[in-house]
Amino acid sequence: MKDLSPSQPPTILLVEDNPGDVRLTQEAFERSAFDATIESVTSGEETLSYLDRCGDSRPYPQLLLLDLNLPKTDGFAVLEKLRENGDHPRIPILVLTSSNADEDILKSYELSANAVLRIRSLASPKTFPRCWSRGVRFRPTREFPRPVR
Repeated sequence: MKDLSPSQPPTILLVEDNPGDVRLTQEAFERSAFDATIESVTSGEETLSYLDRCGDSRPYPQLLLLDLNLPKTDGFAVLEKLRENGDHPRIPILVLTSSNADEDILKSYELSANAVLRIRSLASPKTFPRCWSRGVRFRPTREFPRPVR
């Protein structure tokens, strides 16, 4: 497994196919006190290719913001491939979804997501912190997957 290389400022990889949501996310981080470099890709394939190019000369992102609804390779498939691939470090993954289905939230956690943020729309950079505080869905304690042995 490759090591996660620290960088200054930290890099966040945003996986989002909607250009408007990419722009709003970038603006939200620019207005926040959190100094980060936001890089974006628009598909599951681009995500996996980006991570395959990380390593010695290019540090891994410190956080992956992953939309579930992507063309071709969706967010669930990206989570599955990252879980199966032992070559990448365990990057914290925050799933972004507009889904109200509890099954989508549970499946995200079963596939090793660290948190799920349910959002209707980012609406504006000013509402992003409120979306975060109201929308993060943590795994229910009774629904932890059994360890693989």
